[in-house]
Amino acid sequence: MAPTDNLPAWLQVIAAFIQAGAAITIYVVTKEYVQLTKGIAQAAGAQLHFNRLNQIAEEKLRAGGLRGRASSLESRLSALPNEIDDTAFRQRALWTFEEIDSLQQSSALVSGLAADAASAAAIELTWVLDRVQAIRAVPINVGYDYPRFFPDKEWRERRATGLMRLRELVKLAQAAAELSDQEAKTLGQG
Repeated sequence: MAPTDNLPAWLQVIAAFIQAGAAITIYVVTKEYVQLTKGIAQAAGAQLHFNRLNQIAEEKLRAGGLRGRASSLESRLSALPNEIDDTAFRQRALWTFEEIDSLQQSSALVSGLAADAASAAAIELTWVLDRVQAIRAVPINVGYDYPRFFPDKEWRERRATGLMRLRELVKLAQAAAELSDQEAKTLGQG
C-alpha cells in the first residue's frame, strides 16, 4: 500500500499536479541551465580565439620590429668601407651599444634561431663599433696609425660576418611575420 492510498482522491489529484509542476519546473530550469552553459562555453571559445589573434598580432609586430632593427644595422654596417677609408670611418653613421642590446632582446622574443643570429651579429657589431670609435677618438690632424693599429684582414672578415648574420636575422624575422600572417588567416577562416 502506497502512502497516498489512504488520502482522499482530491488530495491525491493535487499531489499529482504538484509533482507534475515540479517536474516541468525542473525540466525548464535544466533546459535554461544547459543553454546558459552553452552560451558561456561559446563566449569562452570566442575569447580564446580573440586572445590568440591578439597574440599573433603581437608576434608579427615583434618580428617586424626585429626586421627593422636588423635592416637598419645592416644598412649602417654595409655603409662602412671594406678597406681603409679614414673619411668614411669618421663620417658614416654608426650604431650604439644600446641598439645592439635592443637587437638581442627583441630577437629573443621572436625565436631561438633569431636570438642565436642576433648574438653572433652582436659580437661582430661590437667589434666593428670599437674599431671605428678608436679611429674617431684620434683627431684628424693627428691621424690614425692604420698600419700599426688597424687589423685590416680581421676588419674585412668581421664586417662580412656581421653583414651575413644581420641578413640572416632579417630573413628569420620576415619568416616569423609570414608565419604569423598564415596562422591569422587560418584562424580567421575557422
